[in-house]
Amino acid sequence: MDLRIRQYLSKAQEKRDAEYVRKAYELIRASAAAASDGRSLSELRVLCAEQSLQLGCREITQDCLMMYLEGKPPANQFLCRAYLCQGQLISSRSISTAEDLDKAVMYYLKAIEIAKDKSRYHFLVFNASLLYLQSVRRLLRPGQRRLLVSSLTQVLEALEEVQDPDHAWRAELMLHLVECLLDAGKKKEAAAMAKVTSDFIQSHKPELYPRLFSIQVRHNLMDVSEMLNDGNPKLLVMYKIQKLKHAVDVSEAKRDDAATLKEIFLLLTQSSELKASGLQASSPPPDIHRSSAPPNIISESSGSSPPPFTQSTSAPPSVLHSSPSSSCSSSVCLDHGSSIPLTDSTSAPPSVLHSSPSSSCSSSVCLDHGSSIPLTDRVELLLDLAFLSLQLQQHQTASDCLKELRATDVTVAQRIMTECVQCELELNKHREGMQNYSRSSVELRSSVIMRLDAVLQTALEQADARATQAVCVCQWNACLPLLQHNLRKRVQKPLLTLARALQHTHSLLLDVLCRVHAELAAIDEEDEKLESAMKHLQKALELDPHSQHLSSSLHLLQLRSSVHSAPTRPEERAARLIQQAKEGSGREALRKRRPLLVSAGVSLAPDAFQTVLDADGKVKDDGAGDHVELLAAKAQHHSSCVQKVKGHLDGLDKSSDDKERVRLWGSLAKTARKQELFDVCQAACRFCLLYDDGRWKNTSEPKNRASPDQRNQSEPNTQSDLLRLLAEVHFISAEVTVLKLRSEGVELNGSAVAPDEKRTRPPEDDAHWNLYSDWIKDLSAYATGGFLRGAELGAELREDWLVVNAAVYLWNYNSWLLATGGHRLLLPTFRRLLELLRQTGHAGEVVLLGMLCDAVAQGLIQPWCGMSVRADQESQDAGKGGEKMLPAEKTKKVRGKSVEKSGSTQGPQLDAAAMQDVKKALEVCEFALRLSSGNAEPLPISVRKQLCSTWVCVKQLLQQQIGHKLDINDESKNEAVTAMSRVLVAVEMLQCNRSSRLMQFTVPSLSVLVQMALGCQWSDPVVELCVWTQLALFTHQTQDHSLVLTCTHNALQLEQNAAQRVKTAAYALFSVRSVQEMLSSAACVRGQSLIQEARAHHSRYMEGLLKLQHSVSFAQQAGSWSLCMSAAAHFWSACLPLLDSRRDRRQLRGALELILKTISQTYSKHTAGKTKRASVLKRDGPDTTNAGIADDDLKVWTAVISALLHIHADAGDWRRGLQLLDEALREMPHTEHRLALLKQRVLVKARLGESLLLDMQWFTNEGETVCAQMWQRAALCAKDKPQRLSCYQNAITALQSPRGPWQKVEVLLEFAEWLYVTHFPVTDVRLQIEWAVDMLLFTDTQNTDEGSGPCLCDVRSVGRLERLMRSHTLLALTEERSSLKQQQHLLTAYSCSLHIWKVSMATAQEVMNDLAEGQDVRSASSRKDKERPDEKKTKQVRLVS
Repeated sequence: MDLRIRQYLSKAQEKRDAEYVRKAYELIRASAAAASDGRSLSELRVLCAEQSLQLGCREITQDCLMMYLEGKPPANQFLCRAYLCQGQLISSRSISTAEDLDKAVMYYLKAIEIAKDKSRYHFLVFNASLLYLQSVRRLLRPGQRRLLVSSLTQVLEALEEVQDPDHAWRAELMLHLVECLLDAGKKKEAAAMAKVTSDFIQSHKPELYPRLFSIQVRHNLMDVSEMLNDGNPKLLVMYKIQKLKHAVDVSEAKRDDAATLKEIFLLLTQSSELKASGLQASSPPPDIHRSSAPPNIISESSGSSPPPFTQSTSAPPSVLHSSPSSSCSSSVCLDHGSSIPLTDSTSAPPSVLHSSPSSSCSSSVCLDHGSSIPLTDRVELLLDLAFLSLQLQQHQTASDCLKELRATDVTVAQRIMTECVQCELELNKHREGMQNYSRSSVELRSSVIMRLDAVLQTALEQADARATQAVCVCQWNACLPLLQHNLRKRVQKPLLTLARALQHTHSLLLDVLCRVHAELAAIDEEDEKLESAMKHLQKALELDPHSQHLSSSLHLLQLRSSVHSAPTRPEERAARLIQQAKEGSGREALRKRRPLLVSAGVSLAPDAFQTVLDADGKVKDDGAGDHVELLAAKAQHHSSCVQKVKGHLDGLDKSSDDKERVRLWGSLAKTARKQELFDVCQAACRFCLLYDDGRWKNTSEPKNRASPDQRNQSEPNTQSDLLRLLAEVHFISAEVTVLKLRSEGVELNGSAVAPDEKRTRPPEDDAHWNLYSDWIKDLSAYATGGFLRGAELGAELREDWLVVNAAVYLWNYNSWLLATGGHRLLLPTFRRLLELLRQTGHAGEVVLLGMLCDAVAQGLIQPWCGMSVRADQESQDAGKGGEKMLPAEKTKKVRGKSVEKSGSTQGPQLDAAAMQDVKKALEVCEFALRLSSGNAEPLPISVRKQLCSTWVCVKQLLQQQIGHKLDINDESKNEAVTAMSRVLVAVEMLQCNRSSRLMQFTVPSLSVLVQMALGCQWSDPVVELCVWTQLALFTHQTQDHSLVLTCTHNALQLEQNAAQRVKTAAYALFSVRSVQEMLSSAACVRGQSLIQEARAHHSRYMEGLLKLQHSVSFAQQAGSWSLCMSAAAHFWSACLPLLDSRRDRRQLRGALELILKTISQTYSKHTAGKTKRASVLKRDGPDTTNAGIADDDLKVWTAVISALLHIHADAGDWRRGLQLLDEALREMPHTEHRLALLKQRVLVKARLGESLLLDMQWFTNEGETVCAQMWQRAALCAKDKPQRLSCYQNAITALQSPRGPWQKVEVLLEFAEWLYVTHFPVTDVRLQIEWAVDMLLFTDTQNTDEGSGPCLCDVRSVGRLERLMRSHTLLALTEERSSLKQQQHLLTAYSCSLHIWKVSMATAQEVMNDLAEGQDVRSASSRKDKERPDEKKTKQVRLVS
C-alpha cells in the first residue's frame, strides 16, 4: 500500500493532476484505519500534504497534517516539513492581521528550531527562511514591515547559527531587517544592524553594498564623510540622490533642488567617457530582481500612504483643489530603498528548496574606486535621477536625463522605463490645462494612457517585474484625473490591463490593485454589469477585507441583483430602492427616480421624512396677501417642517445599526444630488447629519504614523470612514442650501431681496419682512456652518484635502462679497479656516492659503482703514494721468528730478482693540509672506503682491517705518523673489503715502525704484505690467519725462505676454479687463507726456495723439468708461489746436471716428452692467449725474461728435453727418447734452430738405423761445423756398406769449427781408414789417393816453428804437423811389436814429455823473486812510507830554 501511495504521489507531481493526490489520500486514510506501519505512514502523510498544497487541495493538506501531528511524530525532517506546510497553508489564506502573521510565523520558527540542531537538517533552515519570506511578502511595505522585526531577527540568527553558505540570501534578509527596524521607528537598532550588514556585505557580497549605502544615507544611519572622500563617483551620486529623497520624505524640499539635480546630472555625464571595449566587456545584469524598486513617479514620500478610499463628493465651483476622493484613489509612490522579492508566491516542495534562488541576487556590479561609473550603473542612476526630477517638478533635468538615456545602449526593460519618463514629461507639459479638464487636455491624456497601455503589455511580454511595476505606477497616476463619472469609461481597458499586470507580477502595490478593482466595479455598475462589478468588489475585499465601504458597496449590489427576494428590514428596502434609482437612463427613468428615492427616505424615517421634504415645497397663495406676506409664510413653513427632524433619533429602535443607517442616508443624499433632486437631497442630508453628535471619534493615527495593530483594526477605520462621510454630506447640504438661497435671488451671506419690480426694500418695522430676512440669514449661517463643520471633521481626521475643499467652497461662494469689500463680515469664517489649514496642512494649495491670509488680514484692519484695503490701495488717478499731485509729493516735486520722500510719523492713534487687531493682521501677513518666500513650494508673485500690499498698509497703521532696504523679513533665500518683493513694497508705500491722514513712509526716489524694477527677473508679466503702470503714474506726477517714457515703454511691451498669462493662468487673480485697464493707463500717461514735451515737434505730437488713441482702445476692450473718457478727454484737449485748420481737421477724421466708436461701445457695456468687478487702476473724478456718467464726459462726447460733424460739413457730406447724429442720439443718455445734438440734427435735416416736424417735437418741453429759435435757424439753413417759408411761419406761430415780443419782431423782420430778397409780393413784405412795427409801438402803452397813438419821443428803449429804424428802412425799400411814402419812412428812420443819439447821450451823462461821484468818494476815503497814522502819532505825543 505504501508503494501505491508513493506511485500516486509521484504521478501527481509528474502530471500535476489532483486526482492522483485524492487517490493517495484515500489510501492513507484507509491505512490509518487498518493501523499499518506508523512511521512509514507518517512520512507519506507529510508527502501527501506537500503535494496537495502545490495542487491547491487545501482540505487534503489540512487533514493530512492534522493526522500527522496528532500522532506526536519525532523531531525529524518530516516534522520540519509538516510545520513548513502548515505555515504555507495559513499564509495561503492571506495574512491580513497580526494574529494571522503570528500563527503562520510560529510554524516556520518551530521548523527552524528543529532543523538547526542537526547539521543534516541545515538545508531546511534555508528552505524555511525562503518560505517565510514568501509568506510575509505582502507585509514588506512601508507601515507593515515593523510586524516582521521579531520573526525576521530569529530567522537571521538561525541562518547565522547554521552558517548558511548562501551569503547573498543572508545579505538580502539583513537588508530587509534594517528596513523593518526603520519602519518600527528603532533607528539605533537599525544603525547597529546596518553596521553589521555592511561588514557582512563587504566581506562576502560587495556588489550589494550600493543598496545598503542608499538605505544608510537616506535614513542617516552612518557618517559617510570618510567614504565620500575616497572619490568614488558612484557613491557620491547615490549620496546626493538619497539626500534629496530624504528631503522629500520629510517634506523639506528646497529651492536649490534644481542646482543639486543639475550637479548630479553632470557627475553622471562626465563619467560616460569610457572605452568602447570596456563597455562591451561588461554584460548587463539581470533585471528581474534589482536592488531597489522603481523610482518615485509622483511627489509623495515613500513613507506615507495615500489618502483613504472614499466616494467622491460633489466638486465646488471653480474648484481650486480636487480631493483624493474625487477619483476614489490617490497617486502612488514606490519606495526605492526597499527590495521587493519578485519570486512566485506559490511554494515549492522542500526538496527543491535546497539553495537560495538566483533571483534574489542583485546585479553583479563591482564597487571599485575608479574615476568613472560603469555603463549599467550609470543608466540605472540616470533613470533614478529622471524620476526624482519629475517628483521635484524639475522637468528640464528629467528631459536632459531622457536625452542622455536615448543616446545610450540600454536594455529592453530600461527602454520601457525611459518611455515612462517620456510620458510623464508630456503629461506635465499640459498639467495646467488638465486642471480645467479642457477637451484637448483630456484627449492628450487619453492618448498617453493608451501609449502606456501598450508599453505595459510589452513589459509583460518581457516578463520583467520591475519594469512592469514602474509602468503600472505611471499608468495609475496618469489615469487618476480621468476617474470622474463622465470620463472613467475611457480608462476601463487600461485599468483591466493594469490589474492583470499587478496580479501577474505579484506586486506589492496592493492598495493600487484594490482601488483599480473598485474603479472597475464602479464602471461596470454604471453599465449595468452587476455580476462583473461584484467580482471586482470581491477581489478588492480580498485585498482590503476591513474596508466598510467595499463591503457596503458589495452588499448594495447584491441587493440590487436579487430582484425576486423581498427584503424584510427597512434598511434593506431603502438600500434596494436607492440602487434601483441608479438604474436606467433617459427621461423616463429620470421621472421614476424621484418616487424611488422618496420611498427610500420614507422607509428610513416613515414618521418625518415626508414632512421634512415638504419644507422646500411651494406655499399656497390664496391671493389675499401681498408678496411680503407670501415670503413670510414660505419662511415660516420651511422652519416648521425642518423642526420635525429633531425627534427622529429618539424614535428609532435601540437595536438599529447607526453605522448602516448613516451610510444609507449618505448614499441617498449623494444619489439625489447627482440626479439634481435637491429637495430630496437636502432632506436626506438633514437626517444624515443627525448622527454628527460626537458619537464617533477618530481614534486612529494617520496612516503614515499608525501602528500595525491600529491599521489592522476595523473599528477605528470604520469610524474614520463615517466621519469622512459626514464631512462630505455637510458639503453637499451646504451646497444645496446655497442653491436654495440663489432660488430666492440671494447669494451666500447676502441680504434678502424685495419681491417688487423696483427692488425697494420694505420698511424694517414690517414683521413679515423681518421674518423673511431672518430666515435668509439663517440659511446663510446654516450653509457656512456646514462648510466649516466639514472642515473641522477633516481636521479631526487629519486629512488636509477636506479642509482645503471647504476653504475652496467658502472662497468661491463668497467671492462676490470679497469683491465688494465685505472682508470684515467673513472674518470669523476665514479665521477659523486659516486655523484649520495651519493645523492640518494645505495639501499643496499654497495659493489658496496665501489668499486666505490676505483676506483675514484685510478683515482685521478694514474698520481702521475706513474702506477695503484693496480698493484703497488700487485707486489712483489712472484716467486723468495724475493731474492732481499726490499729497506725499506736494513739497518734494521738482521738474525733471525724482527726489527721495522722507517719512513722517504723524497719524491717528489706534485704541487698544484696534491695535490688537492690526497686530494680528501683521502676524498673518508675515506668516503668508514666509510661506511665499520661495524657499519651499512656489507661490505666484501675484499673490505675493497682494500680501505685500496688505502688509504695507498694516505697517502704516502701526506707524512702523519699513526702511531703505525695503526688507519684509520673510527669511527668503531666493534673490529673485526678494528683489521683486522690494519693488512691490516700495510701490505700495507710494500708494499709502497718498493718504495724508496716515503716517508717511520714507520712500526711495522714483529713479532708484525704476532701476530696481529694471533689475528684477519678473516671473509674472501681469504683475510686472502693474508695477510699471503704477511707476509711470508716479513719474508723470513728478513731470519726469524720461522716467515716464521708460516706464510706459516697459509696460506697453508686455501687452501680449500679460494677456496670454491671464488666459492660461491656473488662478484668476487678475482678469483680462484689469490688464487692458493697466495698458490704457500706461498709454494715456505716455501720450500726455509726449504731447507736453513735443515743443512744436510735429511727429512727436502726433505720436502722443496716437498713444492717447491706443489708450482709448485699451479702455474699450476693458469696458472701463472712466478710463475711456479720461483718455478721450486728453485726446480732445490735444486736438483743439489742430481743429482751426481745415486741413488738420481732415487728417483727424479717422482718429475721431475711432474715438467716437470706442466711446459708444464702452458706454453700451457700461450701462448694460456687464463689467461689475473693481478696476485695478481707477481715476478720481467728479460726481456723476446719469448712470455713473460725469457731466464732463458727456461734454467731451458731444464735442467729438460736433467736430466730426464739422469735418463732414467741410466735405459737404451732410448725409454722412446726419447718420452720425442719428447714431449718437440713439446711444447717448437723455441729458442736456443730447439737446445740442438734436438742434444740430434739425439744421442738417433742413440743409437736406427733410421733414422737421418729428424732430421739432423734442423741443416742445423746452419752451416756445427755443422752438422759435430752432425754426428760425432751420429757415436759415433750408435750401428750397417752401421749406424756408414753412420754417419762418412756424417760428412766428410758435411765439404766442406776450413776454417775448422782441424775438418775434426779429423773426418778422428777418422773414420780411427774406421775402423781399426772394421777390415775393411787396404787399406780403409790408404786412410782416407793419406787424413788427405795431408790436414795437403798441407793446408797452401804459404811459400813453387813451385815444392817442404812441409817440416816438416817449420811447426811450434803444433796442426798440433800433428795430423801428430797421423796420422803416425796410418799408422804404418796398416803396417806389422818390415817392412820398418812401421819404416818410426814411424820415421816420432818421428820427429814430436821432432819438437813439439823444437817449444815449442823456444816459451817458447820467452814467458819467455817477462815476464822478463815486471817484470823489473813493479819493476822500483814501485821504482819510493816509491821515490816520499821523493822527495816531499826534495823539501819542499828546499823551506823553
